Amino acid sequence: MLRKFFYSLLFFSILCFSVAMADDIEKGKALYKDPKLGGATSGKSCASCHSESSAAKWLNKKEYSIMGNKAKSIEEAINICIKNAMGGKGLDPKSDDMKALVAYLKYLAKK
Repeated sequence: MLRKFFYSLLFFSILCFSVAMADDIEKGKALYKDPKLGGATSGKSCASCHSESSAAKWLNKKEYSIMGNKAKSIEEAINICIKNAMGGKGLDPKSDDMKALVAYLKYLAKK
């Protein structure tokens, strides 16, 4: 009986995690195409400059060089684009929006 309960609990936990990840990916995809992301004012979105097929290359680098700026994380790199190319204020690196964008990029990398 305890074994059955354990497996049910494990299945439920995995299912909840999968649903949460799917929600993050969908939210990230919408944000990636949003020309108002991070308070952007230029009318551009991430997708305006970065195709989905090229976006996945941005993951797992030790350092990024973007528009003459150096970034040590994907979150910093995203904010450089939001601030410089999109005319926005950027996102809190620990925010749900940033997490969703990174989840979407990770999803694209696995495609």
